[in-house]
Amino acid sequence: MRICISLSLTVIFILLTCCTPVVKEYRDLKSKNYQKYYVSGRQPVYRGDSLKTISFPVGGMGEGYVLFGGRGDIQAFHFTDDSSKADPMKAFFGIWAKEGSEFNSVEDVEFEPVVRLLEGRIPGEQTGYPSEIPYLAGIPRFRQASFEGKFPFGTWQLEDRDVPVQAEMEVYNPFIPLDEASSSLPACIIRWKLSNPLQKPLEVSLAFAVSPALPDGARIEEISPEGYRGIKLNGTDPYEELVVVTSPEAGILTHDHPQIFWQDFADDGQLEPFKIQDMNGSGSPVVYSLFLKMTLAPGGEAVIPVILSWSSMNPGDHRDAASIAGSIIRDLDYLYNSSRAFSDVLSNSSYPDYLVHLLAGDMLQLKHAKKGRSGIFPEMNIRMFPGHDPDPMVHLSTGVISHPDRPEIRLVNILQVYLDWKLTGETTGLKRHWGLLTGQMEQIRGIMTGRDMVSGSLYLAALKACAELAGQLDAPEQVEGYRRLFEASVTLYEGKLWNGEYFNQDGNGCHADQLLGQCLAWSAGLDSLLGDELMGRAMRSVFRYNFSRNLNKHISAGRGNVVNDEGGLLTCTWPHGNRPVVPVLHADEVWTGVEYTTAANMIYFGMVDEGMEIIRMSADRFRGYNRNPWSVHPDNFWSSRPAWYLHLALSGYHFNATEMSMTFHPRINRSEFTCFWSTNKGWGRASISGSSIEIEVLFGELDIDRITLPASYGYHYVDEISHGKASVIADRESVHILLNGFMPLACGTTLSMKFRQ
Repeated sequence: MRICISLSLTVIFILLTCCTPVVKEYRDLKSKNYQKYYVSGRQPVYRGDSLKTISFPVGGMGEGYVLFGGRGDIQAFHFTDDSSKADPMKAFFGIWAKEGSEFNSVEDVEFEPVVRLLEGRIPGEQTGYPSEIPYLAGIPRFRQASFEGKFPFGTWQLEDRDVPVQAEMEVYNPFIPLDEASSSLPACIIRWKLSNPLQKPLEVSLAFAVSPALPDGARIEEISPEGYRGIKLNGTDPYEELVVVTSPEAGILTHDHPQIFWQDFADDGQLEPFKIQDMNGSGSPVVYSLFLKMTLAPGGEAVIPVILSWSSMNPGDHRDAASIAGSIIRDLDYLYNSSRAFSDVLSNSSYPDYLVHLLAGDMLQLKHAKKGRSGIFPEMNIRMFPGHDPDPMVHLSTGVISHPDRPEIRLVNILQVYLDWKLTGETTGLKRHWGLLTGQMEQIRGIMTGRDMVSGSLYLAALKACAELAGQLDAPEQVEGYRRLFEASVTLYEGKLWNGEYFNQDGNGCHADQLLGQCLAWSAGLDSLLGDELMGRAMRSVFRYNFSRNLNKHISAGRGNVVNDEGGLLTCTWPHGNRPVVPVLHADEVWTGVEYTTAANMIYFGMVDEGMEIIRMSADRFRGYNRNPWSVHPDNFWSSRPAWYLHLALSGYHFNATEMSMTFHPRINRSEFTCFWSTNKGWGRASISGSSIEIEVLFGELDIDRITLPASYGYHYVDEISHGKASVIADRESVHILLNGFMPLACGTTLSMKFRQ
């Protein structure tokens, strides 16, 4: 029987393999790596040891955050832009539940009520030295905890065989592309879902308690924004405010010590009321709490919202924390549904789970560094040029290079100006500051001779961008000037730095970043900077000499970002010897940002297997049991370059507002492909399935004139279209779908097309 089954499975496998169409464009992909690197799947659920490094931050862009641990514990409050400084206050959730006779073989015998701190149990290694013991370590906790992160949502499931209630906590801060205001709200929104698995009613009480370190003169007041009920903690500084609100039925109480709170709560799930104004200005170490008691019907559930808001760090936002909570309550459905729509598109895209996880981590970096991602918050980038960029190393507004030894900083910013023009089509600011930008390029030109190819490739990309911008501004002489400079610079770099395998760095070093400018150029819609043969050799050399699946024999006295048997992409190597005594800075380290851009370059170029292997190796270093995959501290990511380049490379997505066109060039899972799209007016989900395309609008509107795909899709004629009319023009490289007389599609609609191949 086993032999028959084995033979049957083998025959089925052979038949499926033979019947699967082979796409010529991707025939060189290694089939043995397909399952490992390309198959899309659900996001990981963290349990056990994988929870120990999890710290999930929840807060608005550049507005601080609340930090949740892998067990569901509230680890810290960071209400400033300094991630190394936390507010000393403590907070926790507790639950009380009263069981009935159903849990006992003796009829009509009621058990004592159970009380738990709403988080998973403390690992044994955290119960040693007093300084390492977590807050309220002696309070009973749930036996099992699991965590799943689908940015911007984090969800914990808590279970315990001795507790007759099932608890789920979902936390988030709104993240809605193109809606910067909502995505910057200084708040943490928590949704508890409590379920009764019994066949009889269950009494349950949920409590939230906070123990702030309030100075003398601080005030506590009860508030009721938009019908919710809660407390407002006012420090002595006008910007030191914290608001906690929940359902209007909640009670508000205080206790002199956490022990008194837990004794009172454990008794009957009810807390004794008090006059909150009696505690004002005392500075006592009290516990302030909100609690909500309810009865859950058999098989029933309850959803309880808890909103934390605090003072904004934005000097232009003069609302107090209570007003911010009120605005969240009014817009709660919009904030939740729009954030959930983005989360679903990202989580259900055609990328493997580890890549989706990297993209989600990148969005967290965006949240807490408040730096725009192309197509996510384009207006944020536009506002930063000129004079509004918070990065002190960027001085486009003054025309002065304060760091002449770092021209790459200026070049990246110039490329961002080009990309922002492509994304918005806005030329007013470009015309006003064109002289400033060209002045920067002239100053940079004087210091570029003889530099390495890392900054050299950025310089080539900037020259290409400036030539196109000059054409847009009707400056033909400048167009020709930038083109001549580009051609002369290519000749210079190839003649001076090319050694036949790669571009030399610091003697005869092979730098992983030597084609950084090409990655930025491709992601901005520019074409190749160098010949394909030369770039192919350089990328293959980087993969051969810099990438290692196991670095346990590598010697590095720098930052220990790779340890033991971990692998990664080394910044610079000297495969043919002649390594300097003091090499280029950080040569022996692994930077995830460099891995992202290098892998993206390879994917754009067609080395998809190699790029995906680098990405997978990078992701494996952030699996929860070894490092926190949700870190917001830059030293844990070793570079601020976004993983978003990987999305752009794998989807081949590009939007051009100057032509009202969007382009897709899927490089994995191309026959059934789904990804996020965004324009200057809207965003949503794009799906390609065989001979069909769907562009779903989830926010704003869709207003385009053309969609471009690779010629390999073979579309020749539009059979069906849901809105308007369309025609197809095909050439050797692309299929152009022209939307004739297309009217903008509103949020909630889908453009569907079927083609004849």
